[in-house]
Amino acid sequence: MSTRLPETAIPSADIDQQALDWLVRSRDGLAPEQEHALACWLDSSAAHRRAYESWQAEWEAMDAIPAPALDGLREDWRACARPAAGRFRWLRYGAGLATAACMAIGIHLALQTPEQPQFAAHYASQAGERMPVLLPDRSRLELDTRTSIDVRQYADRRELRLEEGQALFDIQADTERPFVIQAGDIRITVTGTRFSVRYTPGQPGSDGVRIAVASGHVRIEPHRPDDSVPARELPGGKAITLTAGQRLVAAGPSFEVSSIVPADIAPWQDSRLVFDNAPLGDILSEFSRYGHTAPILSSPALSALRITGTFSSRQPDTFYRLLPQILPVRIENQAGTYVIHPAG
Repeated sequence: MSTRLPETAIPSADIDQQALDWLVRSRDGLAPEQEHALACWLDSSAAHRRAYESWQAEWEAMDAIPAPALDGLREDWRACARPAAGRFRWLRYGAGLATAACMAIGIHLALQTPEQPQFAAHYASQAGERMPVLLPDRSRLELDTRTSIDVRQYADRRELRLEEGQALFDIQADTERPFVIQAGDIRITVTGTRFSVRYTPGQPGSDGVRIAVASGHVRIEPHRPDDSVPARELPGGKAITLTAGQRLVAAGPSFEVSSIVPADIAPWQDSRLVFDNAPLGDILSEFSRYGHTAPILSSPALSALRITGTFSSRQPDTFYRLLPQILPVRIENQAGTYVIHPAG
């Protein structure tokens, strides 16, 4: 008979983490004293047993994933439970267990047929949050603030729709299963590479599609999921191929390709907001995407003032302290809300 431990008020996220850790360790084999400790832990709380049995069911559900992807995902799942130094703590990121590596396990996995997805999931980060995502094919994504994506993976292809926001993609190479990303009316096709995509419809100054490549190459072509509106035309009517160190901005009817330094491919990973001759109104709107309270402009004309610089998305107060040194304005703080006035 196992010894019953005293009931304690443990947050459900902690119980889930403990249950997963026990499950992974039991899969590797437990010594007699560890088996006794597991039995004590299970008997100490009905919530413990429910969490453990839930993870057991999720593990068994993974058998629906094709074998190569399953092996990779299980290996990374083991790392989730016992992260080593220098690795992301995938399970304990942000607000708790809402991370991609193990969110994927609890999503319905369809049987393998040509037109049924082997894997389907929706991920969305909140204001000010960055969310890592691990897919069954071992591709890794990182979502920036207020980013929403839908993922479908089939036997012969991998698909992702970027509904809004921006993300960094590190796609696992698979020449037999191209990875296709739909962002607005732009389709991006890769087999394995690292790049970033931004699509923020309605965002002042950033309402187009922006793509920057860190390694490999990506194929870009105009495409609309439905045929109700004709797709825009590329120069010459052909697709564009970007290679490492190139960036494409698709805004309105135009496509602009330019060079980009590695540090600027996804500066938001370092909490950097980079602006080049951007209107003040666009900059304030960008700060708002990260969950910061928008300031009040005492004159609409102030929004047209332009700024070039790099600022921290986590420190808007620093930006407002610097602003009078950059522009002819003065700042007033009214009960925690900034008001920007013309200087003088």
